[in-house]
Amino acid sequence: MIAEAIVCLALNIYFEARGESELGKRAVAYTTVNRTENNLQVCKIIHEPGQFSWLPAKRPIKDKKAFEEAKKLAKEVLSDVDRLNDPTNGATYFHNEGVKPVWSKRFKRTLKVGKHIFYRTPTGKYK
Repeated sequence: MIAEAIVCLALNIYFEARGESELGKRAVAYTTVNRTENNLQVCKIIHEPGQFSWLPAKRPIKDKKAFEEAKKLAKEVLSDVDRLNDPTNGATYFHNEGVKPVWSKRFKRTLKVGKHIFYRTPTGKYK
């Protein structure tokens, strides 16, 4: 099951942050994982309708090296069960700087890195 979580998280890193710095990719990974109660829920969270821009489309992996790097990062982030290395300070949401979602005003901004802005809820819990 953890192998499936690694692949799901790697796909999210790849499609949401492939062009970002290492910090940007890490922030996307932690924000995704922060939405879960445990790491085995990662695939479920990622595949919730309307949560990530690359879904529901099935897109091919064009840059194999970038995907392998995303898998390595996914494994590292999923291994950090206490989330001690989370650069987002507990963010559970993010968006590209080119959009202004209505929900962003309700949450606390925690980080901007690259083209992404990260937020957490007042309670620190997803939803």
